[in-house]
Amino acid sequence: MAIKCVLERENLNTPYMEGKSLLAAYCGEGLDGYPEEAQTADNIILVNFSDGHPMPNGTRGSGDALLSSLDEFLCHGPALRWHEAGKGLGAVRDILGKIRDGGVMVSVPSDLGHCCDQREFNTAVIFDLEQLELILEFAQKRRTKFCLTFEV
Repeated sequence: MAIKCVLERENLNTPYMEGKSLLAAYCGEGLDGYPEEAQTADNIILVNFSDGHPMPNGTRGSGDALLSSLDEFLCHGPALRWHEAGKGLGAVRDILGKIRDGGVMVSVPSDLGHCCDQREFNTAVIFDLEQLELILEFAQKRRTKFCLTFEV
């Protein structure tokens, strides 16, 4: 599974984004299974992927809204909702800025913990976001809209 960026008007020259690491970070399981010191850290991204149901007490970090800024661009179901590329570009650049300045750490979901360490996972998520940034720059130049989808 991956998060994919779909353009309203596709082009053969559109940059490619794998999106697997971004999906893993976006759909992370929260802080369950992480060391106790990580559960109290204020720089852990924690995404509420529970369809509006509140998260259990004590599982929210101050970084929980970082990747949720992509929520409005994600299409659920068969109908695609198109968005202005510039708006998505702003959200992606904001996320990248926060991760790059070292103020936020992307937690490795526990089901990925065996395959990569924290640094590798951060690098992979940054790479996916940089690819998404390229796609959105491409879309903005061509004045085409986009949406994000889940791809199996």
